Amino acid sequence: MHPVLMFIASGWGFWCGLAVLAVAIPAGLRGRSGATLSLTVTATVLGILLVALSSTPVSGWIIWPLFAAALAMVVTLRFETPWRYGAAALTAALAVSAAVLELPYWLEPEPLVCRGKLWILADSISSGIGFEEETVWSELLEREHPGRIANRAVPGSKVGSSLRILEERFDFSPGDVLLIELGGNDLLGGVSGDEFARKLDELLSAVAAREVPAVMFELPLPPFRGAYLRAQRFLAEKYGVRLIPRRRFAAVLRGSESVVDGVHLSNYGHEKMAEVVRGGVRFDEPHRAAPEQKGD
Repeated sequence: MHPVLMFIASGWGFWCGLAVLAVAIPAGLRGRSGATLSLTVTATVLGILLVALSSTPVSGWIIWPLFAAALAMVVTLRFETPWRYGAAALTAALAVSAAVLELPYWLEPEPLVCRGKLWILADSISSGIGFEEETVWSELLEREHPGRIANRAVPGSKVGSSLRILEERFDFSPGDVLLIELGGNDLLGGVSGDEFARKLDELLSAVAAREVPAVMFELPLPPFRGAYLRAQRFLAEKYGVRLIPRRRFAAVLRGSESVVDGVHLSNYGHEKMAEVVRGGVRFDEPHRAAPEQKGD
């Protein structure tokens, strides 16, 4: 996919927006010329726009006051009122708070240890689309860990339809791990954020009932679809599911050589996806039940 689209979808715009604000605030307070103030206003607006477009689900009690404080800073700087220092300080404090809340979701999670099979509940990103000589990423892992990959990805799967697939086609054993790569078809199909959250809650509740450790890909998102990511993060914490940061998924999709039709993975894309999964799941020696103790 196009690097600009992936830049937005990955969430990097959030951090770039905060960085622009970090430069604009002191520059505006020190500037005296009209050109400097104009650049500060432009940079502040750009910073807020980047944060807004990133679909980062920062709490409303921080993000809306941040936008309001930045706007107040622009006005007070333009008219050089005594309030400009307070507005700048408030903008800076809220920006730092937003960064502190978001940073943990950008850190790599500890990989899940798989001593049994890795089961895959996913859509066509993971099933492949069957082009000539396609080698799906799960097949690459199968070569490394024969007999330990159970790919149950179904093209066109949505979160709502995947509960039935989980119930009918998955048979977990001790030591198994579940990987979830879903939501793209919900997004493309126009499923609302509330409906997505409800269906994902049902799915993860069923996963938790089976007591299988699970890891889930965060979705790369277009602008103003933060409700999807908010649902993923809230429900992952609720059910103890680990999350692979969306920047990792976006990096897999980035570049025309990574996809064959703008969405589905090429063989190079599958190689990139396999590498991301290796970082999220660690294969140890297969689980074996302890031998029964014989009586005297």
